[in-house]
Amino acid sequence: MKENENMPKKHSHMNRVKKRICVFTTAFLLILMMQAFTTYDAFAGMATDTLTIKVGYQGGPFFEKAKYNWKDLDDAYGGALSTHKVVYSYFGGKRSDRSTGRNAVVSARGFYISDLLEYTGIDLSSISGFEFYTDDQKVGAFTTMNKRDLLDSARYYYPNMGVDDFGKQIALDGGDMSAGKTRVQSMFALEDTWEWDGIAGNFASMSPTGRFHLLFGQTAPAESRTSQAAKYVHTVNVIFSGAPVIGTESNIELKVGTDYRVQVNITAADTELENYIRENLVWSSNNTDIVEVDQYGNLKIKGDGTATITASSGNTTGSVSITTGNGNGTDTGVDSKNKGSGDKQSFEARKHSANEDDEASAKEDTKVSYSENSKGVYILSRDFMESSENAEWVNSILKKATLHDSKTGSVMNRREKSMDEDATQLVVEQRKPVSLIYVAAGMLFIFLSGIMYGPFVYRRNLKGGGMGLMNKVAEQRRRHKAA
Repeated sequence: MKENENMPKKHSHMNRVKKRICVFTTAFLLILMMQAFTTYDAFAGMATDTLTIKVGYQGGPFFEKAKYNWKDLDDAYGGALSTHKVVYSYFGGKRSDRSTGRNAVVSARGFYISDLLEYTGIDLSSISGFEFYTDDQKVGAFTTMNKRDLLDSARYYYPNMGVDDFGKQIALDGGDMSAGKTRVQSMFALEDTWEWDGIAGNFASMSPTGRFHLLFGQTAPAESRTSQAAKYVHTVNVIFSGAPVIGTESNIELKVGTDYRVQVNITAADTELENYIRENLVWSSNNTDIVEVDQYGNLKIKGDGTATITASSGNTTGSVSITTGNGNGTDTGVDSKNKGSGDKQSFEARKHSANEDDEASAKEDTKVSYSENSKGVYILSRDFMESSENAEWVNSILKKATLHDSKTGSVMNRREKSMDEDATQLVVEQRKPVSLIYVAAGMLFIFLSGIMYGPFVYRRNLKGGGMGLMNKVAEQRRRHKAA
């Protein structure tokens, strides 16, 4: 009986399962039907929506010049480029599955590649070639073409070209296959249709499924280049002729401890590319024991000798020779074991070798003269600066380097030569430091105030709050006894 009682429940459950399966199946079929009868924009989801243009030289690096959505370029949707309807012819050569070749007639609407390049601001005369990257090939470029082949050569559509049953090309009218040929320009097709063994264009059946589709004509009927007609192009590397020029400074002499940034001039076919190369140079030193260089060209002079600093971008390099020493751009004769102590050694040598009579005469005129201004700026006299007694302090002032952000600015290099005869050195008046005694006294006062304030507050609260509470309790007891 129990089994029979459960039968209706099982039946009901199975019916619910069947209904759900039916609903899911119906929904799936509806989706397939919607895809089969989709509109232009929905159908285009199978295509590439954006096109990126990069510029550079053979071997890279490549800089992203522009990136466009297809609607930004399609004049039918308010885009910037004029589109054209063009018919192209292709010869497929011999196929592996048959002994005969095939011809194709391609009807397309798109924009010319030359128009795209000019709109992007690229000088056509500077271009060497192109690399085309597609969605259906994940590694490397799908195809490469040089500029002369793609843009400069005369290419045609051959409407009278056909292929017989034996794979031999023939003229459809029995005459010349070149009859009626029409010169065509290379384009990126936004929509197109391919008809193998077709005999005429058919713009009515175009679709955007191949967008962006690289199309170009034939130089002759026998030319077979269908494999290079790349579909789903998403990136184009525009390769400039030659190489960029990396100009560096002439040979430089520096002393140990100097802060210096190597300056470079970049010359390329594109201004934005110049900036990109400059910001992405690879720096190196052939002798890091003498000179180290960071990623921005900033040098660190570590010892005496010569090192070559190289700035590289792809296959292009520029270099500068750096000669180092412990003097003002020259070697002072200090042993290389004492790296980094050139200034100290030089000062000590001057101090001990100075004639006592010269020191005495220098002391006679060590007063500081000042200019008439309200900013407290003083001008040191020549005798004051040349005095061996003041040499260490003066050198510490003169050798202060001013460094800017290495990413954006240059470096004002530390003084390497003596001042000009007519030059004056401005020194900001030294301020007297605040005595530590006053600082300690202030801190002690704050500490004692905190200690005394705590008990004071506690007693006040106890008197006002605690005693008040006791009085309230006593008053309540008196009232209770009276009641």
